[in-house]
Amino acid sequence: MSAAPRWIGFWEQQGYGRQEMHGLELEFQNGEIEGRGLDVIGPFLFCGKFDTSGAVVMVKQYLGLHQVLYKGWYDGEGHLTGEWTLGNFRGPFQIRLARGSGSEDDIQTLK
Repeated sequence: MSAAPRWIGFWEQQGYGRQEMHGLELEFQNGEIEGRGLDVIGPFLFCGKFDTSGAVVMVKQYLGLHQVLYKGWYDGEGHLTGEWTLGNFRGPFQIRLARGSGSEDDIQTLK
């Protein structure tokens, strides 16, 4: 993966509260999503798909551990919001393009 724009994000789980994702990088190209980051669980990779309506589906694979499904929408202004699920566990997430990271072209590719 080349130098991807930096993103800021978090997920929430009842009983654990809001958990930040650090060093989050995502790249959107030709309907595919690739990314990486780190959170309280450990390092992870993202892979998934997006479409022209703004729908986003990603799998978050913790290295050597479990996978979490992320489904959401791009709002057209640099924000991804939706819900993550892992078995019976679920909660909201939000990811947004970090200010000064990447260009408007990075955002436009999701529209």
